[in-house]
Amino acid sequence: MKNDVVRILDITYYMDCPPISGGTLRVLAPFMKMDDNSKISVDLIFSTYNEEYARKCKGYLESIDVINFAEGVVTNHYLSDCGGMPEGFSSDVWKTISQELKDRALQLVKSNKYDIIQIEHSQMSWIVPFLKLASPSSYIVLDSHNIEYMIYERWVPYASIESVEDIRDKYESLYKWENEVWTWFDAAFTVSPIEEKLLNDHGLNETYLIPTGGGIDPNKYTPDDDLRDRPYDLLYMGTLSWFPNAQGMLWFIEYVFPIILKKYPRTILHIVGSGTPDGKLYEVASGHPSIKFWGQQKDDVKFFHKSKVFIVPLWIGAGARVKILTAWASKIPVVSTELGAEGNEAIDGENILLANEPQKFADCVIKLLENEDFSKEIAENAHKLLCKKYSIQHCVDVLTDAYHKMAENARDLKT
Repeated sequence: MKNDVVRILDITYYMDCPPISGGTLRVLAPFMKMDDNSKISVDLIFSTYNEEYARKCKGYLESIDVINFAEGVVTNHYLSDCGGMPEGFSSDVWKTISQELKDRALQLVKSNKYDIIQIEHSQMSWIVPFLKLASPSSYIVLDSHNIEYMIYERWVPYASIESVEDIRDKYESLYKWENEVWTWFDAAFTVSPIEEKLLNDHGLNETYLIPTGGGIDPNKYTPDDDLRDRPYDLLYMGTLSWFPNAQGMLWFIEYVFPIILKKYPRTILHIVGSGTPDGKLYEVASGHPSIKFWGQQKDDVKFFHKSKVFIVPLWIGAGARVKILTAWASKIPVVSTELGAEGNEAIDGENILLANEPQKFADCVIKLLENEDFSKEIAENAHKLLCKKYSIQHCVDVLTDAYHKMAENARDLKT
């Protein structure tokens, strides 16, 4: 089957070029590593508000070997502008619904023979019924970056009084939505065994596990040195305006960091990330003498290479954390909550340290700071696992084989 080129239409409701966000990296990183031998040809469309940005992205995307055509569809008329959102409908879905994006997608599938039509995120599933009518012989595939409703389900206990009703509504509406739309697809890519099983249990049987972020390139992140000469003590990296990240960092700063500072007063926490810190986090951390904010950085490699310990104090989320895999590739040991490491093959005491209690979390950090040999052992074990199961080349191989299998299935359906 690999003698035949597999034609794919990929549809998403956002794009950043060059890719920075975990979601866009998941979409583009594997395509960027494919070559002519993969026999993959991709057309990619995405919605945007800005014609200039659409042109910029087009140039960037079409420089990728396997992307034959890319277009940012400038969206002026979201369906949400045509009237109020239906009662009980998910606002996360409603905000992605675009008349222009739908019309352009239908034009493409009617004029091209796609083996596979790939939809990024379950929120975009609203477009599937239109695509099935327009191109019944195409294989419709969901790239499930994570199970969306799980994020809000886990958020509810931590939501403020002002926001709890809204968060609960998002959970309930997304739960209803995702449990219905999963059955619309012929196959799906998932980021973790947990989510793969969930999709299987709901009747979507053809699934392929692709690590979060589309895999990590060890050649980019593997350092030449060890931990002994790294100048930064602790590193956190994430989008600070995203409440789950801010809430986790606030927990660390209020309950864990004081324990570490009591023993090692000169310890510095380096925080790298985009967005203004959400809520109370800014108040607590902005004037803290032992915390340094770096803001968004184009080059994350130098921070991973300069830091002794990477922390993931996360209590709300779904899917799997790409930053843990990036830290593993960079040979920096990780301390995480159990939920923070969910979805990755994290084994406490072998390739990561896991802790949910402040004292234990602090003890784990202190042990890694004090014991360089132990830190190196944890980091080396994690790096070996990363290269074996979470490298971008592994993802490319899985994706390429999956696409060819799907295309063969699609062609069998035609006959």
